[in-house]
Amino acid sequence: MLDVVIDLHGPEPVKSWEMVKNAGIMAVIHKATEGMDFTDKKFAQRRVEAQKAGLLWGSYHFGTASDPGKQARNFLEVVDPGPKDLIVLDLEENFKNPPNSMSVHKAEVFVTFVHDRLGRWPVLYAGADLRSLLNGKPNEILRNCELWLADWRDEPHLLPGWDRFALWQYSGGTSKTTGSHTKVPHPVPGLVEPPDRSKFNGDEQEMRKFFGAG
Repeated sequence: MLDVVIDLHGPEPVKSWEMVKNAGIMAVIHKATEGMDFTDKKFAQRRVEAQKAGLLWGSYHFGTASDPGKQARNFLEVVDPGPKDLIVLDLEENFKNPPNSMSVHKAEVFVTFVHDRLGRWPVLYAGADLRSLLNGKPNEILRNCELWLADWRDEPHLLPGWDRFALWQYSGGTSKTTGSHTKVPHPVPGLVEPPDRSKFNGDEQEMRKFFGAG
């Protein structure tokens, strides 16, 4: 696996994209939207800057409990994805406001809307929250999406319905203890704070294709 992917959102400061790239990072997945009308203010500028530095780029939407069709429409309007651009639905509990978390059904509506518009499924970012919601049973719609697995344990554990993951987010910007193991942040030169880190499940050629640059 290639340990060369980070994900960011607006409040995380960036000092130098060149330093990020020179540190061995090859790809950035950045928050674009949340809910029906929120746009990350740093998204558009950083897309230009990161790609100019030679980094691969992906965009994600943070799902909420609001109308999933309107969320998907907002996301696609902001990102304006090309036919191969990496796009992601972030499906996890909204820890700041749990009642505003996206349900499995609304996630189904979101990814189906994207598929109907673009002719392809978005990537799905998910982990323990979706594992709990699925209760051991695969979801026939969501399993169409490539999986970006969030699992900070030493070894990744797949979610019901998937036999592989495309990306594994193995560490975040803060320490996290699971059982007897503590995952520590992995700083990246060029960033003020340690970012979330992910590994791509494949080689460089496969990764470039995954990010639409193959």
